[in-house]
Amino acid sequence: MGKLTKEEFKDYLKKVRALAEGPFEEMQKEVEVTNKFPEEFFELARENNLYRYALPEEYGGWGFSEKEI
Repeated sequence: MGKLTKEEFKDYLKKVRALAEGPFEEMQKEVEVTNKFPEEFFELARENNLYRYALPEEYGGWGFSEKEI
């Protein structure tokens, strides 16, 4: 897929913020009590490409460098 355009990256960051302020914030309470992330956290992270920014392009990621992140 390659790297995102600036506009696509802005949209991606909006999605990340919505997750952080929505379902992830709710899950934080469970994490604080159980000291474990619920499976739903990982499912949402995968569904919303939260790992792709750091993966190399040859593995289906966006290949961002540490500086770009």
